[in-house]
Amino acid sequence: MLVNTVISRAVHQPGNHQLEFNAAHLPDGAYTIRLSGEEGILTKPLIMSK
Repeated sequence: MLVNTVISRAVHQPGNHQLEFNAAHLPDGAYTIRLSGEEGILTKPLIMSK
């Protein structure tokens, strides 16, 4: 299993945020994106095909 943490335990002010994620080193496949905050956890699938 591959685990890649982009932002870990960072505290951000409420609002919109952008993040650039370079997936060039990752193989094609199915991944899961997980975002967590005070209101709960959001998990979304990501299918990567180069």
